[in-house]
Amino acid sequence: MRRIILVIAFVIGVGLPVYPQQMTTTVADQVPLLMKILMFERNMPEKIQSKFNIGIVFQSHFRTSNNAATRLQEFRDKNANLMVFGSEVNFIFYDLSENFDLNSFVLRNDIKVLYILPLRAFDLGKLISVARDRKIMTFTGVEKFVHEGLAVGIGVKGDSPEILINLEAAKQEGCDFTSQLLRLVRIVK
Repeated sequence: MRRIILVIAFVIGVGLPVYPQQMTTTVADQVPLLMKILMFERNMPEKIQSKFNIGIVFQSHFRTSNNAATRLQEFRDKNANLMVFGSEVNFIFYDLSENFDLNSFVLRNDIKVLYILPLRAFDLGKLISVARDRKIMTFTGVEKFVHEGLAVGIGVKGDSPEILINLEAAKQEGCDFTSQLLRLVRIVK
């Protein structure tokens, strides 16, 4: 009987988390937090040249992901003077729906952070591998992705955004966060 109820719930979309990769906060909340988090990463200043490039990874064929990318571009357009360590922040979008050569994209564009938007039917391990090989910090608004191996994310605690850090992943990506930041976040294993 339970199996029948689950099948029915799945078919009509009631009571089950149909989109587990949803972001619990808006990109307008996430980006300012990301900028603050970067200020507490000890290795980041030495990685920055004249521009600070953030690779935005999304899927245009997945509505949730594409909408998040659109909101992120709108945020960037409204905040043209976004700066980190005195360098201009530049968002460079990478559509996984088109192809997967993230390694070339990262090298070609001198990416310092990969901002992973909601993804569907994609092996997150491929992104993680590139980030760790290239010592690039990963960031997301999808809490589940931090539990699956991305370094930094934004979740929700009560009604407020909450910073999540997967310390193991962060270390493998070459991040060294200050103890001041680590006291304010939820550590994820």
